Amino acid sequence: MTFCLLATLSAAALDRLYINDFTISPGETMTVEIMLDNDSTYTNLQADIYLPEGLTIEQEDGDYIFNLTDRKGSDHTITSAVLSSGAIRILITSPTLKTFSGNSGTIATFNIIASSTFDGSKTIEMKNILATDEERVLHYFPNDTCTVTKYEPVVVTTLTTISCDIPQGVKVKFNVGVTPDNAENPTLAWTSSDETIATVTLDGIIET
Repeated sequence: MTFCLLATLSAAALDRLYINDFTISPGETMTVEIMLDNDSTYTNLQADIYLPEGLTIEQEDGDYIFNLTDRKGSDHTITSAVLSSGAIRILITSPTLKTFSGNSGTIATFNIIASSTFDGSKTIEMKNILATDEERVLHYFPNDTCTVTKYEPVVVTTLTTISCDIPQGVKVKFNVGVTPDNAENPTLAWTSSDETIATVTLDGIIET
């Protein structure tokens, strides 16, 4: 697509197109959000997405699937193409120069697929991010990156007390070790099988 330009400018200091960091399990398909924060108003957007090895975008009939959110104008459409560099270029365009609504939030979504061997920490890059405003002026956004890490389930490695007799009215806390250290959610769920005998708080304190 060719934009008709009057001038080129850097986008406002706080304007940003980006993907938040996320975790994913090998073999998993999950929805990823492309976020737009903007002080200025824009009508068209372009960005090149560089995926690391082990991650692909869901396709249908050979085309990548991208979906716009309700921040789009009445005639915005989104298209994509694979560049010679291997990047996937997305174009969000409005023939009548409708502006995107709001100043923050999700502008588009897509499903990303992790290979069965996906491992370690990877980086998604977004480059060549451009936007036009209602005057057809082109604005350059800064490049951005997103860190994608393999989901690591929490594993209990140590339990200081397996069983014990607790006098009535006494509180006991079971201390638990978990791995990995960087687990996304290391919080454990504590429950009592019979609360008429003993209760347990959310952080593992038992009271009879």
